[in-house]
Amino acid sequence: MEISEFQNIMKERFMEEAKKRGKLFAISLLLEEAGELSWGVLHKSEDVIKREIADCMFVLIMIANLYEIDVNSVISEYYVERNVDEVIGRWLT
Repeated sequence: MEISEFQNIMKERFMEEAKKRGKLFAISLLLEEAGELSWGVLHKSEDVIKREIADCMFVLIMIANLYEIDVNSVISEYYVERNVDEVIGRWLT
């Protein structure tokens, strides 16, 4: 499945509820899911890592939809169209 397709499906299925709960809720949910992903990594639990990566992606897409951000375009702009040194340089600043 393409990212844009996933984003559109998530918008159709969950946008109404996401708007009710709000942007701050979405951010707190992302932090919770990232914490669960960290737990999976620390405990070397592949099943937890898989599930939490999916949960983090879901919440990130939900946040993008709340801000009307096209995730496909942003990923392309920041990570596909730039050279490797430029991307890695961002990690170090």
